[in-house]
Amino acid sequence: MRHSLLSTSLRGYAVIIGVLGILAPLLILGGLRPVLVDLALADLSRAAVSTREALSGAVLSGDLLRADSIASVIDRETGMRVTLISPDGGILLDTRVDPDSMEGHRTRTEVISALKSGSGTAVRSSSTLAADMLYAASTMESNGALAAVVRVSIPFRHLEGLMSGIGIRTAVLAAVAVALSAILAWIYSRSVARQVRRLADCFSRMKAGDFGVRAGPSRITELDILAGGFNEAAATTGKLVDDLSERTSQFHAILESAAGPIAVLDGTGRFVYANAAFRALGAVDSMAGCDYREVISDPELMTALGAAMGSRGSGCGRIAEGSRTWAYSFTGVSGQDQIVFSLADITEMANLAATKRDFAVNVAHELRTPLTAIKGFAETLAERAEGEDAKFVETILRNTERLISLVRDVQTLAQLENPVSEPEVRPVDLNSLIATILELFRPAASKKGLDLLFEPAEVAPVAGDSFRLEQVLVNLLDNAVKYTDKGAVKISLREEEGMAAVEISDTGQGIPAGEIPRLCERFYVVDKSRSRSLGGTGLGLAIVKHILMLHGGSLEIKSETGRGSVFTIRLPLFRDSRSS
Repeated sequence: MRHSLLSTSLRGYAVIIGVLGILAPLLILGGLRPVLVDLALADLSRAAVSTREALSGAVLSGDLLRADSIASVIDRETGMRVTLISPDGGILLDTRVDPDSMEGHRTRTEVISALKSGSGTAVRSSSTLAADMLYAASTMESNGALAAVVRVSIPFRHLEGLMSGIGIRTAVLAAVAVALSAILAWIYSRSVARQVRRLADCFSRMKAGDFGVRAGPSRITELDILAGGFNEAAATTGKLVDDLSERTSQFHAILESAAGPIAVLDGTGRFVYANAAFRALGAVDSMAGCDYREVISDPELMTALGAAMGSRGSGCGRIAEGSRTWAYSFTGVSGQDQIVFSLADITEMANLAATKRDFAVNVAHELRTPLTAIKGFAETLAERAEGEDAKFVETILRNTERLISLVRDVQTLAQLENPVSEPEVRPVDLNSLIATILELFRPAASKKGLDLLFEPAEVAPVAGDSFRLEQVLVNLLDNAVKYTDKGAVKISLREEEGMAAVEISDTGQGIPAGEIPRLCERFYVVDKSRSRSLGGTGLGLAIVKHILMLHGGSLEIKSETGRGSVFTIRLPLFRDSRSS
């Protein structure tokens, strides 16, 4: 159960004040009792001396009757019991009890003290009166000798009455003090609670979005420090919120004015936000809170959104909507179950690429016929040519072959760049494929004195198009054999992290480190003169890169000038074979 600061403070003060109100009188009375007893005994001692002086004349003259009369007057006027004790302890007179009925008092505490030092006091119970008494005794001397002991006493109840009166007055004063303390505590607690409530109200207003609220100063140091800290926090938070609101507005304006459709979807597939361009795709004014399956009608866009929701990571792709072509990308929002999905209209770019691709294919197709004819006529001439003519014909044949290879590579690259060109994925046994391809290169390797080595391994089949993968391996092995003059070309196979890795290493001249990043560019060759003499087109590694991309694979190149090169391709394993 929760309680207010005021009630909690008042309960605390009430407990403290109540305890003090009870303990204070008890402590005061407990400390006052011995003080009052000491004061009473001191007064009684002085009274004993005065009584001794009053009785000394009659006692020393032997007139006990007159002494008894004087003692009775003193008893009547002061209320003190007067007792005259002989040196041997016998009772000469007593104002309250018959002396003959009393026993000797020489062993009484106050008498013993008086006999030793001339005076004595005691607080004890009287066996004669059967009551607690205060006693004071003083010796009476005659010519240096003890004549008698004068003792006076009063009942202890007289002192108790005095203490009772003091106790009542103390209790009244304590009650008044408790009441005043309670009132002051209530006033103080109410003041503190009011200031704390005002500060709490400031926090509530800031929580509700009012960052202009400020807490007033307080006379309580701690609350004043807290109020100052709150004001600084409110000012800082307000500035941050204003900056954030301004940036959010700017960002929202940018998104709304963006030409490309952009949307944010939650984990259930509902739109959190969609800009104007994206809303136009669904032909609705607002998509917030709508399931994408309810407002998107284009099947390809729905498929892309479904892929994004299923992935929850990052990805990209391309879709066609009527006459338009879109490139899409998506990425998950860190720390939130949301996906940001964006589209870019690449229709013009796609059309341009298609035109470029068609042009390349058409040109290559148109060149094949005349090149084939030139090659045929050159071969015919080569049979009859002699001397200088034979050299010219050989040059024509060599360059014709190079042009035919170039046309073939251009056609292959154009086919690979076709967005609808997907590899026919089947399980491919790399061990068998590599062994078959190696046999094609053994004559060329033997002619150059190269060792052609293969280290097979137990690797699951990869997912791919065997014809395209054969192109990759042929291109890489062709380069390795062509550019290695001595030593060996080695192929090794291994499996790593769900991928099959094929490593082709050679002991050739190597590639400068600065050239490696550009090796897969079209028509790029490191040594142009040697490439030309070997019939290279500069498209082989570009073709390798595109085929591997279509297969979800990768190419890694490591090389050191003068020590050879290592080309590593990685391909995903065929899932069905892995699961089985």
